[in-house]
Amino acid sequence: MGETTPLHLDDPIETLPGIGPKRAGLLANLGIATVRELLFHLPRDYQDRRRIMRIADAVKHKGESVTIEAKVVRARSMRLRRGMSMTIVELRDSSGDIKATFFGRGSLFRTFEPGARGLFTGVIGEYKGPSLKSPDYEMLSGDAEDRLNTGRVVPIYRLTQKLTQRMLRKWVACALQRLDPASIDDPLPERLRLEHGFLPAAEALQAAHFPDEMADGRAARKRFAYEELLAIQLGILSERAARHEDA
Repeated sequence: MGETTPLHLDDPIETLPGIGPKRAGLLANLGIATVRELLFHLPRDYQDRRRIMRIADAVKHKGESVTIEAKVVRARSMRLRRGMSMTIVELRDSSGDIKATFFGRGSLFRTFEPGARGLFTGVIGEYKGPSLKSPDYEMLSGDAEDRLNTGRVVPIYRLTQKLTQRMLRKWVACALQRLDPASIDDPLPERLRLEHGFLPAAEALQAAHFPDEMADGRAARKRFAYEELLAIQLGILSERAARHEDA
């Protein structure tokens, strides 16, 4: 199937480019085998990466969460007491330097190649000077995919081993772009949608994964949570009606 062919919700996940048998097996660990299951693997949270701070400004915000874009200068592992270890990554931008520390993750240092650039989001703390404590990070590739991972509100997904946020964002964006809108049935009656201020299903899927504002993403997830709860309640009522008829 070509990369411009419209997708349908029940198409197998391997229909998406970059997903072969091995990655399909990893996605299966998340209960994802179809395009539908991918798109309804909704974000667990969001990060606002529209404001990227210079290191010199970020260090003034002790105790607060910040996002910086920086180059890896050096990464190393350090042994701690009681068999624990940590990774220390030295980061730099044009305004200064800062460390990123990952306690209990001593082998992580291999992930950070000197000279590589990345986004780091975490709370400003102290470890022999200002540091980012176990920040979330996205290494940048310098290509068009970076636009899914920086300069916007980005989704944060539940993951499994050997899958990354970057992978899921890419596949979700591709699925949304190629999805045939006619394949999305909206189970919510218009009256209920208007009463609660919910978006139609197709628009809500887009907003849930790639919202313009944090609040838009949370509102879209609320719509799908309501939809799920309604389905459960209708199922219970249906079972009660069936038992009443059999009585």
